[in-house]
Parts: sequence; C-alpha cells; structure tokens
Amino acid sequence: MFSFSIIVCLYAVLCTGLMAGLFFSWSCSVVPGIKNLPDNMYLAAMQSMNKAILNPLFLIVFLSAPLAAVLSTCLQLRQPVNLSLLLFASGTVILLTGVHGLTIAGNVPLNEKLDAFNLRGAKRPDLAAFRLGFESSWNRMNDIRSYCSALAFACMLLSLGLQLSAKHL
Repeated sequence: MFSFSIIVCLYAVLCTGLMAGLFFSWSCSVVPGIKNLPDNMYLAAMQSMNKAILNPLFLIVFLSAPLAAVLSTCLQLRQPVNLSLLLFASGTVILLTGVHGLTIAGNVPLNEKLDAFNLRGAKRPDLAAFRLGFESSWNRMNDIRSYCSALAFACMLLSLGLQLSAKHL
C-alpha cells in the first residue's frame, strides 16, 4: 500500500506530465497547423481554442498540479533533506514559476486582449497589427511553458523513482 505522501507525489507527477504533453503538443501541432492561416482566421481559431480549453477537465489538472506539487513538497519536508526532496522541490518551483506564473502573467493577459478584440469590426491592417503583437509573444511563452513543464515533470518523476526505490531497499 502506498503512503499518502507517495499518492500525492504521484498525482502531482501525473498532472505535471499531462500539462507538459499539452504544451508540447500545442507547440508542435497546433502552432504549425494554424500559422499559415489568414489573419482573421488565425485570430478566430485562437479565440475559439482559448475558450474551448477552459473546460472542467483542463482546469482540474491545471489548477491541481501546483497544489499537489506544493503539498507533496511539504510532506517530503518531514524527512531529512535528500536528493529526492531537492529534485521534487526544484520541479515544484519550475512548475510554479515557469508554467503557472508565466501563464498568469503572460498568456492569460494576451488571451484576454484577444478575447476583447472585435474580429468582425476589424479591418485587414488592424487584424495584421493585432496578430503581429500577439502571435510571436504567445508562442514564445507557450514554448517556455513546454520546456519548463517537461523539466518539472522530469525532476518530479526522478524524485518519485528515488522515493519508491528507497522504500524497497
């Protein structure tokens, strides 16, 4: 039977891995798939996807990943400091800053500007100007979230492996 600490750690690892997969797949499939669309279609597609992703399943995973990571780190603090704790704490900090912090400070404000932009009333130069100010910044931040979530996942997964191997030694 796994301890509560291991279950929380496993849940944090799972949610972080799911987020890493989401950001990675967005970068290597959605971005190339819509980059050649005309400005109005690109912006409409992004508006639609940004609304669609705000669904209960995504929000549960996205919001519970940092909570579970922080809880798992705190639970591990009951033990002497070791490599497993350092790896997991590092993954938690990366997740909090490079994924959730960047999302809140960068991607969400851009999404809100996009949502407020009136596509129907915009003329071609307005569409082109808006896209120019949106696309590269949003994609760069998503790439950073992809790298950070993958690194956080790797740190947490290694930590979990160390914890499980220590229980069986």
